[in-house]
Amino acid sequence: MSEKKPERSKTNSKLINLTLIMAMVTLLSLVIAVLAIITPLILNKINNGSKEAEEIVPKETEVIEEGRLYTQEEVNEIIENSSIAAAAAAREEVKQEIRESYQSGQSLINSLRSIYPEYVIYADQGRYNFYEITDELPPLGINQDSLVSAEKGEMQYVLNGETVSHKGIDVSKFQGKIDWQKVHEDGVEYAMIRLGIRGYGTGAIVIDDTFESNIKGALDNEVEVGVYFYTQAITKDEAIEEANTVIQAIKDYNVTYPVVLDIEDPNDSEARTANLTPQERTDIAIAFLEKIKEAGYKPMIYGNLKSYFGMLEINRLKDYDLWFAYYDSSIYFPYKIRMWQYTESGSVNGINGNVDLNITFE
Repeated sequence: MSEKKPERSKTNSKLINLTLIMAMVTLLSLVIAVLAIITPLILNKINNGSKEAEEIVPKETEVIEEGRLYTQEEVNEIIENSSIAAAAAAREEVKQEIRESYQSGQSLINSLRSIYPEYVIYADQGRYNFYEITDELPPLGINQDSLVSAEKGEMQYVLNGETVSHKGIDVSKFQGKIDWQKVHEDGVEYAMIRLGIRGYGTGAIVIDDTFESNIKGALDNEVEVGVYFYTQAITKDEAIEEANTVIQAIKDYNVTYPVVLDIEDPNDSEARTANLTPQERTDIAIAFLEKIKEAGYKPMIYGNLKSYFGMLEINRLKDYDLWFAYYDSSIYFPYKIRMWQYTESGSVNGINGNVDLNITFE
């Protein structure tokens, strides 16, 4: 006959060893961040600061005595107190961070960008738009510390003491008559010249009044050229029409820089492109870019944050070079770009008034 083991008492069955308690607290501390969520800001801070939250737990569980057994109710109370403490601490840390950023003069948009580094954030019409950064496109790959502001506020990309970027401008009829010899002498290596536009009301294609004088003047003075066309196409057929117009206009010139499709918001609810979806607009853009590529030129697309993230499906543009417009001394963009337009108020000899300044990284 086997020996009968004594039954455990009901009281003892409710008791839990200290080792088990500590294991449970350690495990549950990993989800304290989730329990602490009260606002989107705290969500991000908790996710990035789980370590800080975990450090709070032992302070609230110091009431646990070695060798003592606890009821389940007592364990639940310890865990709840730990969660509340972690949430309060994280909330106060976020509030402190926001307060300090505002006191230092940092704008709301920059505060949001520092708190949410995994998103691209831009403001438009009173709203803040968030777009998650993916690994579908090659990363920016630029060392921001190597972007240097030189004479007259001109940006340069300097690696190992050597300037590896190239100075450029983009011009249209709004720059008036240009002295291209002086432009060349001022160190401008290339010019992106506006070839034309499609009207956002009538839809008519119009060649820029100064296109021919600018492209001839630049080439005659050893300034390399590319061209850009401001689109308002609403179908792929219209995009191909625009591309054919560009190809015909540049066939007699040595265009060594890209041929660019300029996509910008006209900020007019009556514009013919106002109701296009990002998918439709991307389809149209690709039709233009592919036609340019077929003709033997380097296709490129121009835009700002809203263009790339609000108006287009940027993940479908990985086969094309990007020209990014962002007016600052650093680049807020997660993906690889070839050209950066960093100001619209530059100064170049030979041009009266302001001019857009650019640098290329290749």
